[in-house]
Amino acid sequence: MSPRSNLRAAGGRWWRRLRAAGKEKHCPLCGSDLSTFLPHGNPVREQSVCPVCFSRERHRLAWSYLERNLPNDGAGIRMLHLAPEPELSRRLRAKKDLEYVCGDINANDGVRLDVHRLPFADRSFDFVYCSHVLNMVRDDVAALREIGRVLRPQGIAVLQVPLAEQAETVEAQPGWTTEQRLVEFRDPLMWRRHGADTVARLERSGLQVERVDWAAQLGAEQFEREGLIREDLLLCRRRATP
Repeated sequence: MSPRSNLRAAGGRWWRRLRAAGKEKHCPLCGSDLSTFLPHGNPVREQSVCPVCFSRERHRLAWSYLERNLPNDGAGIRMLHLAPEPELSRRLRAKKDLEYVCGDINANDGVRLDVHRLPFADRSFDFVYCSHVLNMVRDDVAALREIGRVLRPQGIAVLQVPLAEQAETVEAQPGWTTEQRLVEFRDPLMWRRHGADTVARLERSGLQVERVDWAAQLGAEQFEREGLIREDLLLCRRRATP
């Protein structure tokens, strides 16, 4: 981005912060004190999008976990961020001495990659973050197996997927059109709606998967003020070798 573009972006952010200023809400990603978050989604969710940095509830929830669990100095830590969200990426890049790598299938930011075939050597990363990707790829278990391949022995992958209340994951059937997926999932790009069987399903990748209700650990006041979402984090680790 050119210096002129940087100035224009900073000016736009400053103006949005001024217009949205208040005391009722706070965005932990961009640090803005706000009167409200904006509605978003289908169906519409109130108090969703930050009017300054455009982060959503799940992005702010993830940052609250990453900020506490990535080492402060980042010394020797190498992190992979798949399908990077702009504001999360900005904050992670700013962490001292953290070797930050990101990418997606369209190469909008970072390396062009396919999560089914990551272009990295075995055991390359200490930390992987991947949000709302496994529901959008053809084979979620194979994708997680590939994430596990690039994890170092003591590494951790933090995943987010939208989890529904039904017992079993619902997958798109062979031959479904985007119109059929739109009807079933409310999103033509989705391939599945993960259910209560998600932990057992993803453990077929060979990784150990732990489902954590991180929002419950933050307290009701922080949850409301920061506009978070009750979406469990999936913490994935390599299994110990006997």
